[in-house]
Amino acid sequence: LTTIATFMEKKQKVESKMITALIYPIILICACVAAVLILTIVVLPKIIEQIQLAGQELPWITKALMSFSETMRSWKIFIIIGAIALIVTVVKKILKTPRGTLWKDSFMLNMPVFGPLVKQRIVARFASTLSTLLGAGLSMADSLRIVAEVTGNVVMNNAVKKSRERIISGADIATPLRDSGVINPTIAHMVTVGEKSGELEKMLLAISEDLESSSDVVVDRLSAAIEPIIIVFMVGVIGVIAFATLLPILNFSSGLH
Repeated sequence: LTTIATFMEKKQKVESKMITALIYPIILICACVAAVLILTIVVLPKIIEQIQLAGQELPWITKALMSFSETMRSWKIFIIIGAIALIVTVVKKILKTPRGTLWKDSFMLNMPVFGPLVKQRIVARFASTLSTLLGAGLSMADSLRIVAEVTGNVVMNNAVKKSRERIISGADIATPLRDSGVINPTIAHMVTVGEKSGELEKMLLAISEDLESSSDVVVDRLSAAIEPIIIVFMVGVIGVIAFATLLPILNFSSGLH
């Protein structure tokens, strides 16, 4: 029970850290969306209306932005929202199917930037859980059967099940794990060494602790990188809106002179 409590505490700490790292970017994104909606729906139409009354021709970028503004203020927005909601519902149902779940989990493992972090978390969970079960006195076959249900990833789940089948038939467990693509060859080799030396439990615990430390570093780096990227994106979007708004004003002023 002490081991399980420690395991759950580590898991909660990592999840809390990831959520905390995402709070600031989410706030920035919400602020950016709010600013864009206010500028395009409230501010821009009033300015453009005065320019059009003066007979000034609008640049293409301003026309495009006005079309977006008109769409956001018309009944078409409800059709767009309905279509998006329908697509999201259909995608959710597809992802709940066995094939959809497999595709989603495979995609999560191969995502750029975030894929390695997902792999580290899955392998750390696998190693920590298996080490705990083996330390509690369960057999390898029973431990792998339980671990297969808690990995949280179908690809890893299938690899663990194959490893269990190999154990029952008297073979090693590392090969299916390495072939799955979730566990890199180095970690698979460490599992093989631990298995042959009879120190698998200690080896798995060391792998888990190392991956958890690496995950913390990756989360810190991602949170540090995401914030300036979002800020630059916000500046770019609002800058385009400001340019589209000011350009006809500048053209009109130049025409007067």
